[in-house]
Amino acid sequence: PHASAIRKIETVIILNGKSIMSKFNKFSLTLLCSATLTITTMTACSAGNSNTSTSQEQGGTGSGTGFPMEIDNCGQKLVVEKRPEKVLTIGADPLAQMSAAGAGDKVVSYSALLGMELPELPGVTAKELTSEDPSTEQILSTGADFLVANAYLNTDPKTLKGNGITSWVPSSVCDHLVASSGEKAEGTVSDKPALTKVQDDLKTMGRLFGTSETADKAADDLMTRVKKIADQNPGKGRSVALLYYFDGKSALGAIGDGGIPAEFAKNLGLKNVFADQKETWINDVSWESVLQKDPDIILLITEMTPGMDFEKNKERLLAEKGVDHLKAVKNDSFIQMKYQQGIAAPSSVEGLESLAGQLNQ
Repeated sequence: PHASAIRKIETVIILNGKSIMSKFNKFSLTLLCSATLTITTMTACSAGNSNTSTSQEQGGTGSGTGFPMEIDNCGQKLVVEKRPEKVLTIGADPLAQMSAAGAGDKVVSYSALLGMELPELPGVTAKELTSEDPSTEQILSTGADFLVANAYLNTDPKTLKGNGITSWVPSSVCDHLVASSGEKAEGTVSDKPALTKVQDDLKTMGRLFGTSETADKAADDLMTRVKKIADQNPGKGRSVALLYYFDGKSALGAIGDGGIPAEFAKNLGLKNVFADQKETWINDVSWESVLQKDPDIILLITEMTPGMDFEKNKERLLAEKGVDHLKAVKNDSFIQMKYQQGIAAPSSVEGLESLAGQLNQ
């Protein structure tokens, strides 16, 4: 316990009509409060811990477990009445975050990885419900009491709430929800840096699932590793275009100023040539704009769908008209990251470190 939590408090306790002078630490007072003793020199039993987070996050006075707990839900207020026990995730980001936060064993099923192969996820032993976005019926079949989602494509939180399932959208995937879920999505995207939102979400998960020691460590370790790369400044102010082909038929796309990949560019010391566009995924970028911006480096995001590896992406790019005029092509200045290395989870820092290594070669 913290030093402040074991500070001795002298008080008078009335027990069976007799006044007893004694010294109790704050932990003892909490126990006495639960035994319905009347304490005359304290204003409330809830004074037992001054080193917690805000009362909104930790729950009501005297709750004991921190519930009900108020958390941010894509810019909205969400009150979680009790600790979730059976969790379903939609999307790769929430699943990876649950594992990193030490709550992988709470996951009863997961969905919507879209064929993505994630690295090992400690604690997660559940089976995949569906590779696509699940329907309400599929979600109900899992027996989950809590949903952590990055989109509502085939269900909606109001219907789930009516069936006893609380839905939560972490701040780090709020932009994806708002962009993809239409009228089903109610949210306001935070303007915090993307990796800071991941850090916040991990710590929220720690409080929700009682794994704060693991979650807080994962959050702090993430930012320590990011700062180390940023201090090295491997990009040295060069310009970069973050480009991708979703599959073998889709047109060229680019990354704007949103999301994890764009923040990677900033932490690497690179200037994203499409940073003037706030969205993360620019699916209709014109090839002429790439030629006009003429980046020093091209970062290809690979494996968005099966078979779209680095060589396939580069082959398609080099087939574009006028590509030979680009500085990056003349100098063969290509770097790459896998799509799964850019998800909103601590594991993505390995992608940042890989990019730094490529720039330093």
